[in-house]
Amino acid sequence: MMTRQNRKLVSAVVSVIAVGFIVSGCGKRGALEAPPSDRVVTTDSVGNTINKPAPKPDRPFILDGLI
Repeated sequence: MMTRQNRKLVSAVVSVIAVGFIVSGCGKRGALEAPPSDRVVTTDSVGNTINKPAPKPDRPFILDGLI
């Protein structure tokens, strides 16, 4: 039988683990960011350079400061 002190300890440990899982899910969704385009030249099979589409604007999120 668990005592009151053991229940508090187990509850605290479970809470810390749950918060860790929740916070670890924070971040930006999608692939890793590519290096800046001024350093990378993309070519097709013939050797012609390929124009890349304009990058998406970075929209800051309210929790970005925590990362």
